[in-house]
Amino acid sequence: MNPRRPRSVALPLAFVTLGAFACGSSSTPGEETTPARDGGAGTSGDGSTGDAGNTTTPGSLEGVWKVHGTDARGAYTGKAEVRRSEGGDLLFLRAVKYDALVVEGDRELHWVWTGTARGDGVRALDVAVTLDSRDFVVRRGALTRSIADTPASVTGRLERTGATVAATYGAFGTETWDGYEKPGAAPIFAEDRRIVPAHAPPSSADKTARFTGFQSFQALSDVAPYVSRPEFQAAVHGHVLDRTDFAFYRENPKALRVVNKGIDAISLQETKSRADAFRATLAAKAQGFAAEIESEFLDPATGMLLDGAPTGFPKEPHFSAALWTGTVVAAELYRFQVTGEAAAKTQARKSLDGILKLQEVTGNWSEFARAIRVAKGVTSDGWRTGAGSLSGLEWLPGGNNDMMKGLYLAYVMGHDAFCKSAGEEALCARIRINAQHLADDVNVDRGADELDSPWLASVVSSAPLDVLKYQAKAQAAWIVVKPTLLITAPSYDQGIADWSGLNLAFVGGIFHGMLAEKWNVGGDAKTSYKAQVDATFKTFAQQRLPLWNLIVGAYGSGPDSAATDDAKWRLREMPFPKPMQEVDLRIRPDFSLSPYPSLPWKNDWTTTDRTQALRTMPLFAEGLDLYRFRLGLVYRGGSETIKPPAPEYLLAYWFGRRFGLISAAD
Repeated sequence: MNPRRPRSVALPLAFVTLGAFACGSSSTPGEETTPARDGGAGTSGDGSTGDAGNTTTPGSLEGVWKVHGTDARGAYTGKAEVRRSEGGDLLFLRAVKYDALVVEGDRELHWVWTGTARGDGVRALDVAVTLDSRDFVVRRGALTRSIADTPASVTGRLERTGATVAATYGAFGTETWDGYEKPGAAPIFAEDRRIVPAHAPPSSADKTARFTGFQSFQALSDVAPYVSRPEFQAAVHGHVLDRTDFAFYRENPKALRVVNKGIDAISLQETKSRADAFRATLAAKAQGFAAEIESEFLDPATGMLLDGAPTGFPKEPHFSAALWTGTVVAAELYRFQVTGEAAAKTQARKSLDGILKLQEVTGNWSEFARAIRVAKGVTSDGWRTGAGSLSGLEWLPGGNNDMMKGLYLAYVMGHDAFCKSAGEEALCARIRINAQHLADDVNVDRGADELDSPWLASVVSSAPLDVLKYQAKAQAAWIVVKPTLLITAPSYDQGIADWSGLNLAFVGGIFHGMLAEKWNVGGDAKTSYKAQVDATFKTFAQQRLPLWNLIVGAYGSGPDSAATDDAKWRLREMPFPKPMQEVDLRIRPDFSLSPYPSLPWKNDWTTTDRTQALRTMPLFAEGLDLYRFRLGLVYRGGSETIKPPAPEYLLAYWFGRRFGLISAAD
């Protein structure tokens, strides 16, 4: 369940030169200079906003101007603006689009500068812009980023002659401004980035106790450099909300707009990640992720979810394929319930068959597999040969209570989808038999499973005596489990949570809710699990967890408008496809580690890396692995060579659609 750790990256001191911003014949990824074939749908000049129809003779440089220029990349047009801030200072804004340039395969290149201006403002101004490229991608090809990199300074001179301005930026070239307009109500460009807290500030006594208890953690060589930072000392975790250019990319889906950075392979990748998150609707991304999973990440022979692999290497089932394939079954069936698409039900059936074989392949009903694959004849890597008629498969041992959640989810949803229509008798018999064996033969020694497995068996069984048998077992287990529901509900405390367990609890919340609707064990399971969902959501309401923000609307007290809105924003932040990028947020000047280790109850932070970020970032600024929603305050990861699937996006999206929390238009 642990995220893939990136290999270590040596980051040499890299001084950002002006030459790095010029186009050439370099084969570095992202520096393509193919002439554009067309202007791109939905693009209007620089794509920026500003009032039109207020053209007049300029009396000063303050206002909006049309820009025409040429630099090493070619000709460009756009807009520039000089306007007063609320405090009375002069601001300089510039947003341009290259006329005949394509980057990253098929994208138009835009560039935004924001800075300051000084001078009389009537005839001349001096402008200054800082281009700081230290953001989140740490390496692309041979190019690397480091916290030691030096931002580039752009200084320029604006000189107005009548209705024309000559703008000179030193090594960055010159351009002409004309077509003056008065300043509009909104500037031609504005960032939309802020930090929101994840919890209230700790009391002085609380913080002192925690800092004392984690003194050895804060003394670690990786953590010590951050201890003196004010935000580290404040010990308030939070989230970076960055919705900059959301509307721009919806209107200009073929654009890449680099903002206040030099243009190179890394800044183009960072910009592409943001653009790929924002430019499509949630529905369009869901369609794309579903097609991608079905064509690239589901084994056609077994229905198992496959992990990513470098180009040229075969994809293998994920170590936790039982759990993740179960979520694929659920996502496809929610999709079928919403759209009626036969393809969704067909794919769900294939993956459900694979889930059933996790039990059938072992030849021993007391254990089940974590994953299965077509036999390779190689079992030295821990795989075992399938039993009997399934000898053409190999299986991975270690099925446990975590993996069982995938079986539970697939069986309860599969039973609903397939056992109420003719022609699926054989499949339904397998669901019934396998569920009964989970209740009778599998012992994973995990309390709650003593309830879940007979409860499931009582719901899917058809013979009256079987139903009574498993109801009796579930009733007995309910007496033991019920008093612990709220005590064992996942909790959050100042950046500390069992993030992986929280995702398992979400899966549990779905099948508990479904089972309770079919048979309300104890007469109060439905209200009891509703209370558990509400209690968990309450403690995690500020943690930007889309699955929990949605489940409260379906199986809790009802939709929370702020939580639902944030869930949709979280899904908007996920790029399609998931980016192949190496991320390390420590290259950002404003980054800080948390003062507390993750999973502190393991008490192993001096021997195991338990560092975590003080703040989460938007999903497009992360190194996304398989199933991002099982992770917490991550700050590094990803891969340049491995594209992962996105079953978590599909589950969240179609769950939201199924319960009316997300619309087709979002």
